[in-house]
Amino acid sequence: MKPTLILSCVFLLVLIACNSKNGETVESFTEEESTVNEPLTCYHHGDKGNRVLLKFSIADNMVEGEMMYALEGKDINKGTFKGTLNNGIILADYTFMSEGVISERQIAFQRTSDGWLKGFGPVVSQGNKVAFTDAEKIDFRSGLKFVEEPCDEPSYACIGSYTGVWSALKGSCVELSEEATELNPIEVQDQNNPPAYLIFADDQSSAEVYLPGREDHMLLQREGEEGNWVWKYEDYELITWKGYVLRKEGVALYGGV
Repeated sequence: MKPTLILSCVFLLVLIACNSKNGETVESFTEEESTVNEPLTCYHHGDKGNRVLLKFSIADNMVEGEMMYALEGKDINKGTFKGTLNNGIILADYTFMSEGVISERQIAFQRTSDGWLKGFGPVVSQGNKVAFTDAEKIDFRSGLKFVEEPCDEPSYACIGSYTGVWSALKGSCVELSEEATELNPIEVQDQNNPPAYLIFADDQSSAEVYLPGREDHMLLQREGEEGNWVWKYEDYELITWKGYVLRKEGVALYGGV
């Protein structure tokens, strides 16, 4: 056999094969694939009010990253994960906090031509961890699709922190329980619900309000004369009365000192 023919055969053994699954082009890799190293990259699923954020890096096929679920009507959960990349599939353990409880579950992603698909499959609880019963039965065909976006978006700054949130006024990730004013629900029937939080700019010309269950925050701008200031954003307004009161369409929602 000629040397060039031998080299060609060897080259073909290490080519990346592309398969199509549910309309997505999915990369699958042969056992001869060299180790994968990729810099920190960010991906998202959904829109601003209903998002899942993902960022991770790969070093010698070892994956480390962070993820956050911010789904409308549900508590935000976020945390970190570690795992491995094999044949275009990431299998990792995700440690996260939701409703004040730290939990762990296995997660899986399959590489596509333009991002990743999150897989689903039968699971079993093992103490405080939820794991797939069989990695071979993970289904990616109807999984969440993640597409790449720049990592400089502020939303990505705090997704690995259980309790930290991004503050545009501070320009950093902050712990609300330590650095913000707590505003508690005013109505008696709501007093067991989580509080809102308030952060002012240094000159009090604007204020950030964080409502429970929301990934983003509202930026209110100050209006009026000193001594009678009101901070407004759309239908919301913050007034000074026995501390601060947040109202929406004139109805008081939260208050605190």
